[in-house]
Amino acid sequence: MQGLQNLPSNKWVVETFTVRLKDKDQSYPIYVGQKSLLSLGKFLRKHTLKGRVVLVTNPTVGALYARPVRKALEQEGYGTTLFEVPDGEEYKSLETARDLFKDLVEAGTDRETIIAALGGGVIGDLAGFVAATWLRGVPFIQLPTTLVGQVDSSIGGKVGVDLPEGKNLVGAFYQPRLVVIDPVVLFTLPDRELRCGLSETIKAGIIGDPSILTVIEKQRDGIFRKHADVLEDLILRALKVKMDIVTRDPYEQKQRKILNLGHTFAHALETATGYETYHHGEAVSIGIIGACLLAEGELKFPRKWTDRLRYLFGEVGLPITHSQDPGDLLAVMGADKKKKRGKLVFVLPQKIGRVVVQEGIANNRILNALERLQEDRLWQK
Repeated sequence: MQGLQNLPSNKWVVETFTVRLKDKDQSYPIYVGQKSLLSLGKFLRKHTLKGRVVLVTNPTVGALYARPVRKALEQEGYGTTLFEVPDGEEYKSLETARDLFKDLVEAGTDRETIIAALGGGVIGDLAGFVAATWLRGVPFIQLPTTLVGQVDSSIGGKVGVDLPEGKNLVGAFYQPRLVVIDPVVLFTLPDRELRCGLSETIKAGIIGDPSILTVIEKQRDGIFRKHADVLEDLILRALKVKMDIVTRDPYEQKQRKILNLGHTFAHALETATGYETYHHGEAVSIGIIGACLLAEGELKFPRKWTDRLRYLFGEVGLPITHSQDPGDLLAVMGADKKKKRGKLVFVLPQKIGRVVVQEGIANNRILNALERLQEDRLWQK
């Protein structure tokens, strides 16, 4: 097995960004660079974090990266403890959080203990929820190892767990003390997970930076060959979109809601299929096309732009149709936590690079979009 330090990379330059929030104590740095994880201990030391580090990961990521990350910490004098939880969305639960609380008791942790999420969005959400609630809050750091984590879920302080009734129904806003984004770890990312990350990256392009779509269209081969410089450029573009939005609206009061593009459809698909059929990014790609179909009627979103996105998702291997019963999906949507005054809330594109939040869309229009998303109906007029 190759260690992180032995994975190929053309450079070792770390760029630093800061998510600047109104409450300066809640602001935090983001370090982006190839092999930046090998400097983790130095980053913690720089920000005067002193406690023992509890690494929360899953067996797959742990086998690849736990050892070099622990070494990087121990070289700077940090003690480490490793907790592994099973891989999969179904383990982002209160039951798993309870197990981690028990582990923290047995490990003799205190208020200075640092909880580090080494993994994708599931690990980040779960470990962050535990950090936010353990001893009423202990330091938390994000070490995302998936493209989804690096461009989306590790930034913004959303943490939480799922219930059988829906995703992320129990959670909090809890900002990390720092985030380290290392494109090199994506070299070992399975292609399916890379595609899921591209779904969230395309979302960032639709929301705020159309150049992202062009980069993916032109650099598709470089992305799937996992060229470090190509991946880093893509991460930086999407990251800047996310940073800008969460800086302006850290608690999802106004602008931040646009990050939910495609998610009302996606969460319904995930819940209806018991989180077993679709990975999150796959549900989001279907959901974004659903939002485009709604926008064609509600906002006169041009069909040619829906077609462009449909083609782009297809080119990177992401689904754009579903095979579920549309009526069942509409019923599941009724439990969505993002409802406002009992009405479903959708984020819809006005054009590539601009989206708006819409509520009060008639159920028959939503049902029509769900029906058009079925494989045999998608492009019928």
